[in-house]
Amino acid sequence: MDWANKYFTDQAVGGAKGGTSSGYIVLAQANLNDYENYTKSVWYNLLANSYTNNQDKLKAYSKSLEIQPLNLDSYDNLIKLYIAMGDEVTNAEWCALANKIIDNYTFFPPASYDLIKVVNPHISDLQDRLAMDQKLQDSLQRASNATDRDTLQRTAVVELAGALLGKTKVDLATFSFDGANAGKIMIDKAYADYDFLLSYSLDGGNTYSEQTMNHAIQLSEEEILSITGNNDIKLKMSGTEAVYTIDIIDNPWPKAVYGNDLENRIVDANLDMEWRLKNEDGTWPERWTSYEEQSPDLTGNKVVQVRMRSMGNKKFSNTNEFTFTQDETNLAKRYIPASKKQEAKSILQQMPLVVTITTIGEVAVAVDKNILLFLFQNQSTYLQLNSFQDQRMEMMEDLQVQLYITDQTLGNPIS
Repeated sequence: MDWANKYFTDQAVGGAKGGTSSGYIVLAQANLNDYENYTKSVWYNLLANSYTNNQDKLKAYSKSLEIQPLNLDSYDNLIKLYIAMGDEVTNAEWCALANKIIDNYTFFPPASYDLIKVVNPHISDLQDRLAMDQKLQDSLQRASNATDRDTLQRTAVVELAGALLGKTKVDLATFSFDGANAGKIMIDKAYADYDFLLSYSLDGGNTYSEQTMNHAIQLSEEEILSITGNNDIKLKMSGTEAVYTIDIIDNPWPKAVYGNDLENRIVDANLDMEWRLKNEDGTWPERWTSYEEQSPDLTGNKVVQVRMRSMGNKKFSNTNEFTFTQDETNLAKRYIPASKKQEAKSILQQMPLVVTITTIGEVAVAVDKNILLFLFQNQSTYLQLNSFQDQRMEMMEDLQVQLYITDQTLGNPIS
């Protein structure tokens, strides 16, 4: 039995050459464990090969599979005969064969995966093709959770099914907020040769659009804005009640991001965000600018809105608003940005005493002899210093420290 090297076997599951070999070894062993029926099955295959009449061949191959439904040679021969018979074989017969393969090879995932790849192109009805794709996916999912009662080779079955799961999933259609097909419902290329009427819903299936045969459906700006993670995008083909869902995710806002008025920037902003500045007349521009394109100028008195932008199947996040004010020019009180950590450490090392800090957050420090002023989220707290010298560096490592240094203790303002 050299089943791992048949013309239809996938030789690279999980990226390993010959990756399915172990799966076919398991299948061969299962046939040999029922040797009596396997040999009878082989005899009917030989009998079928001796016939010249296709109907006689079909009966013999069917009898072979009736005796031993795991004989891979029987399926191989039957598929070749179906292909040779051409239009004599109906869509229903191809579907019946595909169902038989998946049902009998649930716990032999490489065989079901490889054979369905051969059978599926001959299923002419799109609805049947989609149903078979889903059935194979469900079968592999079941095999990936196999128990010792399901198979004697549970470890190998689970591993192979898991590797194949990622290769079998074919969605009817996809949608992306950005990229070359931004704002379009794109029918998967696996179904490019099928003509069918399709309608879509953006409100969770309550209402559907007019039917279209387009394989690239452009949504309007209004429709795109109405898309939400709760409702997703629903698709329905004419003549069926089956609903297919394109998953939409509401892009979350990162908790660590905040506006730093003293540094005139949004801390921890990233290239996946976008922004817009309030106009002088109090209105907001329609256009958002990506951080990938340009960062906002937040000097002076500015109000800015920032959000995670839409990309892939993720829709933009909730909008966050930050207010920035004109910088101070009082030289007796100079600000050292948190990014200048070494300079801040040097200042702290000059202080005779430090305080133990347990709250992590944005901190501003004003030195006045032995008193520090801590600002947590715009609330002032005065703390008396203690004598734990070893807490100096720990404080700098744990916090983003912003320091106001006055000349009352260290002399001239720090720049």
